[in-house]
Amino acid sequence: MSSTKKWRSRAIAVLTALAIIAPASVASVPSFAATSAPTVRTIDGLDASIAYSGSWRKTSNKADHNGSVQYANAAQASYSYNFEGTGIRIHGRRTPLSGISEIRVDGILVGRIDAYAPSNVFNAVLYERIDLSPGAHTLTVTATGQKSDAAQNSNVTLDALTVISVGASPTSSPPVVPTATPSATITPAPTPTPTPTPSPTTTAAPSPSPTPTPTPTPTPTPTPTPTPSATATPSPAPTATPSATATPSPSPTAAPSPTATASPAPTVTPTASPTPAPTPSSGPVDVPAPIAEWRFDEAGPPFRTTVGDLPLQQAGAARATTVATPFGRGVNLPGKSFLRLHRDAVGRLNVGAGGGTVTVAAWVLMTDDNAGFVAGMWSESSGDPRRSYGLFYDLSTYGGDERGNFHVSRTGGPTAGHPFSIDYSASGQTFTRRVWQLHVGTYDGREAVSYLDGLSVPFGPVKDKFGNTSMKNPYPYPDGLNPTPAEFTVGAVQMASTVGNYAEGTFARVRVWDRALTAEQVRALYEKERPVVP
Repeated sequence: MSSTKKWRSRAIAVLTALAIIAPASVASVPSFAATSAPTVRTIDGLDASIAYSGSWRKTSNKADHNGSVQYANAAQASYSYNFEGTGIRIHGRRTPLSGISEIRVDGILVGRIDAYAPSNVFNAVLYERIDLSPGAHTLTVTATGQKSDAAQNSNVTLDALTVISVGASPTSSPPVVPTATPSATITPAPTPTPTPTPSPTTTAAPSPSPTPTPTPTPTPTPTPTPTPSATATPSPAPTATPSATATPSPSPTAAPSPTATASPAPTVTPTASPTPAPTPSSGPVDVPAPIAEWRFDEAGPPFRTTVGDLPLQQAGAARATTVATPFGRGVNLPGKSFLRLHRDAVGRLNVGAGGGTVTVAAWVLMTDDNAGFVAGMWSESSGDPRRSYGLFYDLSTYGGDERGNFHVSRTGGPTAGHPFSIDYSASGQTFTRRVWQLHVGTYDGREAVSYLDGLSVPFGPVKDKFGNTSMKNPYPYPDGLNPTPAEFTVGAVQMASTVGNYAEGTFARVRVWDRALTAEQVRALYEKERPVVP
């Protein structure tokens, strides 16, 4: 896959973070400033507000939330729940009989739960989403009828739901600002038309009114269209209501509006009219929840995902340890240690059998001088190669030297005509050792893309050691992903006859999505999580 390289000093290019300037809002918009403590509400699975579809039954155990759960195992059996809040948790059982379900929020597939466990676990948190926008949402969970090879059935259970609400003062300012002022400017247009009867005596009208507003009125130029802005000026001066207030509106008021007391009114309306500009801005970019995330909160292996499944087991001659990182806990790999999940237990990680799109992301602090593997489903065994997708770094053989790399494969074997697979993207930036960086690889069914610290910099065409010339970022690859399940590993991969590409360093927040995140989403991920530099 890659050869060992000599250490050489390199100039480190420092990436300047892009400043994201939020559009200015109206004075009364400290709506995002204060948030109250989260409130939590638990809804039992038997609550009438949960709508079940298909064949669901009740089974009881005192270890459940209220002594029982609802369960189904037929494909397409589902339940839905409408709620208002910023987060939702699903509680249920993990058992040898549990299968796989799909999670949708507001109609969008956000994850899959494989609730299999070798022994019963009651009232377990099967899924959690805590980054929803405040407001109304709908949760839908559907049984797929699928299960892992180790499971004895495909049961889906619901014990309870927990709704999380983080109070934030809603943005009430937009309706306050613009809507009132336009309505006022429209009404003056009809009012001048019925009042032209005094207009023949307009010359006399200024003379009886010694107030400053009529005296400038003899100078107007006949421009009736601006009259809406001036209609506000007569209203503050009601003393001349008999005719002086009506006469400015047909034609002369264009001149007074800049000179007399009317000038404050026009200055207010322009500030209101631009306020719709913030509304087109989409605000924060929504990054979907991954289908799996490891935060390494356990004292040691096995390390489970944040929803308690897909346990990564210890492998290799040395032992992985957990350490504190800027992102919570992380796993430290000394160079002869890695984590593995058997290919029969990868479940939803086998994205090649589904939509065929994927993203792998991790915060990486590397300390080695050689090629390393971060995470993915990638096996190069000579007897049964099962390559699919994998996040690497420093693959020098085919143009990825000192760069982040993302490997993809459809066949599972080497690229046709080559001893190895040459199909990977390489970041346009070189990485930095002993510094935390966000490594991301995406594949959308057409091309693989490598990101470092939230940016995908184009790279190529590149001529590798064997004379092959190709674009490396993005890397065109329309073939798709291998649907055959393979071992999922972190920190090393199975090579032809032995384990290799051992990583040295620390990983945090290892994640997999069953979709290709967009460039905007990867950038938002980095901006949200990057450490604060003192």
